[in-house]
Amino acid sequence: MLPTGRIALVGRCATLNDEVALALGAAGLGQSAAIALGDEGLLGLGYPHWLQFLQGDERTDAVVLSGQASESAEAEAAHYIARNINKPVVAYLVGRHAQLSRRYRDATAIASAHLSYTALNSDTNASILAAFGEAQIPLADSPAGIAEQLRKILFP
Repeated sequence: MLPTGRIALVGRCATLNDEVALALGAAGLGQSAAIALGDEGLLGLGYPHWLQFLQGDERTDAVVLSGQASESAEAEAAHYIARNINKPVVAYLVGRHAQLSRRYRDATAIASAHLSYTALNSDTNASILAAFGEAQIPLADSPAGIAEQLRKILFP
């Protein structure tokens, strides 16, 4: 069982949230919430809704945002955080070091590509990473790196 704590996770992928939760738990950092948004054109509520909720959550001291370095929702989240979130945020974006010419998708994204609605994306890795830089959101290189970033922020 993972320890309860004061760090919330919000990301597209439940499996990635699980990996992040395990890494934080191993570092002694427990979670107050874990929210998986889903992916591509089948999204439910987006990052801004949940970030707003976590901003007001008294049980949450910091937020970990996980996502993909090739998706516009992540760039929108960075802009939203810069304008509206006062709590510390650390991000982990998979695909930061992937080939820019190649798009990596999961089964849901592949299925949605065959439906009448497809979520097209014009953002580049560079513009998304720039959005996080402009918002001064630290980017971790791995799930274990998230714990290191959080420790620097929460326990200087």
